[in-house]
Amino acid sequence: MSLKQSYYCPFDDETKLIKIPKETDKLYTQFNDNNDTNNNNNNNKISNPSKIYKFVKSKTSEPSIHRNLKIYKNNNLFYKAKDIWEFDNIGVSKPPKDLKNPEFIKLKSENGGDIHNFAIVRYLVCGECDKGVFGFGGYSFDLEDSENRIEIGFDLSSVNPNDLTYFFYI
Repeated sequence: MSLKQSYYCPFDDETKLIKIPKETDKLYTQFNDNNDTNNNNNNNKISNPSKIYKFVKSKTSEPSIHRNLKIYKNNNLFYKAKDIWEFDNIGVSKPPKDLKNPEFIKLKSENGGDIHNFAIVRYLVCGECDKGVFGFGGYSFDLEDSENRIEIGFDLSSVNPNDLTYFFYI
């Protein structure tokens, strides 16, 4: 038997956004450098992962299985969706206005331990009420690579939404 956790929009309490398996290899934690002042471990509080929009935690029909995981404590935890079609009822924003200096987020895979850099290109919102933000669609590349791409005229706003990796904030 596979135990799954359903996540719902906290603004209308009924729109199911996604169903995530309990035992999953698709969990990522936000990676903060040791000198990152946004992560204050002294009082066991974690900062919101985005510097632009506040990410919202979804409601569940029962106590969240994922929030009881050891990796959840003092970490921002994301679920990596297979693709945009894994969601039940999600909306995707237009690209932010300024993608010449995009917001980056570093995520660490819990299985492999590799750190991946993502430029946030889209935000996930409820497909019913258009509120959120519940996650993001990111374009993966190294931070050093982003400077080179910008120099040669690479435009993140032209990236196809189907080519993004989608992460749901849990």
